[in-house]
Amino acid sequence: MTMESLYLLFLLFLILLFVFPFTFTIKASYNFLDNYGSVAVRMWFFSIIVAKIKRKGVSILIMTEKKNTKKDLELGEKQLQFIKNFKEEVSNKLKIRKVNFYSHIGSINPFSSAIISSSFSIFVSIIISRLKVFQPTGKFVHKNKTDFYNNKFAFAITMKTAISLFDIIYSMISAFLKVGQKANI
Repeated sequence: MTMESLYLLFLLFLILLFVFPFTFTIKASYNFLDNYGSVAVRMWFFSIIVAKIKRKGVSILIMTEKKNTKKDLELGEKQLQFIKNFKEEVSNKLKIRKVNFYSHIGSINPFSSAIISSSFSIFVSIIISRLKVFQPTGKFVHKNKTDFYNNKFAFAITMKTAISLFDIIYSMISAFLKVGQKANI
């Protein structure tokens, strides 16, 4: 094998890396009554983010194995505009393959448990139908459990998405240029 063929293989690998989508699995759960949740983001079999979260006032406490950090979300006008533009660009390129919603809702009163649980189920069904319009090939599932004797309010979401590295870079550049154009006007 000559040196030129190694360079061509490397170039082919880079092109494939930028063009073919990466598949991410995102798992998030939160229990409102216990003020406890977790977030995990995985790409194939690599864990990218694994953290436990708690809400403390208006802040979010993120606990990882290495350290606990407190994140106060203070964003200026330019950062908010960049996030809005980036979200618009990425949402057109992001492919949602599978979304599972799980909920466990209940109260001490069986009647109010049934009403609250079914209302939440209807709300999630509306969200699923909205997502189905944008991603008709995606699979969306909702499983709801009603507890008639205990106070419960917890939910979990498992989502499998795919996006290419080229689409992320393109969306970031496009969002950055939009913010720069609005600043010059």
